Amino acid sequence: MQWRRTTSATPCSTAPAATASPILRAVEAYDEALKVRNARDCPVEYANTLANKANALANLPDDAAVPAAGNPRNRAAARALLAEAQALFLGHGLADNARMVAEALAGIEHDEVHSPHEETKP
Repeated sequence: MQWRRTTSATPCSTAPAATASPILRAVEAYDEALKVRNARDCPVEYANTLANKANALANLPDDAAVPAAGNPRNRAAARALLAEAQALFLGHGLADNARMVAEALAGIEHDEVHSPHEETKP
């Protein structure tokens, strides 16, 4: 397993804007990796990269200039990426990886329930 969900002592919704910069750089790096990794040619590496990007997004404020506004858009994107990674892991018989992704999804859902910010509903 090459990734794990990280949590910080300071929720991203109250983290200083400076914290978003390293996380944003990580997201950009995962985007670059996803330009050469794909589900057809290297599905496990692709799934790992999706999960890593999801982890970063889940900890990134939607607006680095206003981190206290929360991150419902980034959490939604993280959930979608984790769901795709989980399906790939399951499809390749990697139950432990899929379980870890499920735990990360549950963590995001837990964070949303306990977030002081309202989710924007479409």
